[in-house]
Amino acid sequence: GWSAFLRRNRSHLIRTLFADRVSTDQFRRLNDGRISFDAEPRTYEVTVVICDIGNKLTFAEGGEPAAFTEATGKFIRETAARLVEEGAYLQAADGEGVVGVFGFPAPDPEHAQKATRVVLDMIKNSREQGEDKEKTPSWDVRAGISSGAIVAGALQESPRPLLLASGEPIDLARRFCALNRFYGSRALMDTSTFDRVSEAIVARPIDFVSGLNSHDRLEVYEPLWLAAEAGPERVAQRDSFWSAVVLYREKRWAEAYAEFQKARGPETEDDPPLEFYLRRLEPLILQLAQWPV
Repeated sequence: GWSAFLRRNRSHLIRTLFADRVSTDQFRRLNDGRISFDAEPRTYEVTVVICDIGNKLTFAEGGEPAAFTEATGKFIRETAARLVEEGAYLQAADGEGVVGVFGFPAPDPEHAQKATRVVLDMIKNSREQGEDKEKTPSWDVRAGISSGAIVAGALQESPRPLLLASGEPIDLARRFCALNRFYGSRALMDTSTFDRVSEAIVARPIDFVSGLNSHDRLEVYEPLWLAAEAGPERVAQRDSFWSAVVLYREKRWAEAYAEFQKARGPETEDDPPLEFYLRRLEPLILQLAQWPV
């Protein structure tokens, strides 16, 4: 009888914490014990993905409240469903973005690759819809990705058990998601994630940004394509952009400008991060032309 009580109590806790927040398969395995979950707080190695609408602020200011609410609701539902389907734990889904955690509650050594792959696929789908005027959505996805340790556990002393998940990857992923507006990128990830996915994903360095502490400097990367789908021309573009960023950091302005020009894709393809660097370089190039060293 005591064993049956404990099973019922555990089943109630699993339903309360994970119903509608993990895939149907994960929920079944949690419920029957194939995925062990300890309600006590512990550390998990994960990759956090935070997605938001890229043009949310402009849309909110210039559009009708009802249309904005409808589009935001659609974005939240579709993005949350996709992250859960791909194996993430859905930590939050509201007007501040959709937060998915890969590698929790079931440990997964491939959490970084899975997270980055699903982000690239969502970006690809958003771009393709944008090219079809009959299917153009009112939003496009922007994402921040960060890997590392979080602490998660159940707060069982509250009237309704709650799951607390906290850690630097959540804070950084949210910050990277917002930084996309500054660089014009669609997704940004930290070095920890890049190191885990660099063989499977073609990515390029974007900039150094301050960390959660003012004295920290973090390098952020933009994931571009799956390595298996990129092709030699795409890899060459990435390599030229990478060389240009290195030259820019060395203050070799003219050489950096030339390399950024080599990194351009087809004429019909926008590349806001590249344009961001060219805008930075143009006054420096002009200054070199006027006062050659």
